[in-house]
Amino acid sequence: MIVLRYLIELMVRNYLSIHRALDKDIKETIENDYNTIDLEKTLRTIPDLGNEHNLFLRDLKDFKFSSDLFYDVVSNTIKTSREAKETYVLYAGVPAYEKLRQMVYDYYNYGINNCLIVDRYRENNEIFEIYIRSILASVSASDYSTTDEAIFGWSGNIHADSINAEDIQLIIRYIDVNKLRKLFSEFSIKTIEVDSSGNDYLESLIGNISSAFDLRSRRGIEFFWRFICLVSHTRVNKEMATSKSRKIPLKDHRVTVPS
Repeated sequence: MIVLRYLIELMVRNYLSIHRALDKDIKETIENDYNTIDLEKTLRTIPDLGNEHNLFLRDLKDFKFSSDLFYDVVSNTIKTSREAKETYVLYAGVPAYEKLRQMVYDYYNYGINNCLIVDRYRENNEIFEIYIRSILASVSASDYSTTDEAIFGWSGNIHADSINAEDIQLIIRYIDVNKLRKLFSEFSIKTIEVDSSGNDYLESLIGNISSAFDLRSRRGIEFFWRFICLVSHTRVNKEMATSKSRKIPLKDHRVTVPS
């Protein structure tokens, strides 16, 4: 674990050296630090921890885990779309949308738990954008389910019934508000179903707007408007939403409505 955290620390420092959003002075300091980093040399000095001679560490260094997952996500997205459109009789196995959900959640938690700064990594964001598009399409799919015990019993299409707390986190973190609006429009979503975990999460955000979103930063404001866009398409407790929204300290911040 210590070895892994050390490698990740070097990767973060390496990543920061090419981060364009940093101030010039900070960037110069980090670039000088970057010149002393040799990830290949570090990998060669790490003892064999198994997994084909530290293959997982090399995949981590090259972000190969993101590239490999990208293709798996695309593959399962296609299957999720097909299962939502076709009618099945006596369906057996794990639905594609559930497989897709699990692999994306595992990937997200892997990055969070290992402190990987990959939010501006293109393939990382595309993974979450593709997933959210797929899960919204699945949830909004028409239900073809029927039950005829005299013939085959259950038959119908396979799709997600609702979004949950983890989906909401990914939407707020990775989906631009204009893209989110387009997705709702594309899939004709006026009100999207949210499960109990999602409703609890939304209500906790509504009750703690000031602490949940840093309205002093551009990033925090972006998150805030994504949240507002999403909430407007759900059935959250309207009484609670109204009472809590009155406490949002917008007058204390320069918050502009996105066009």
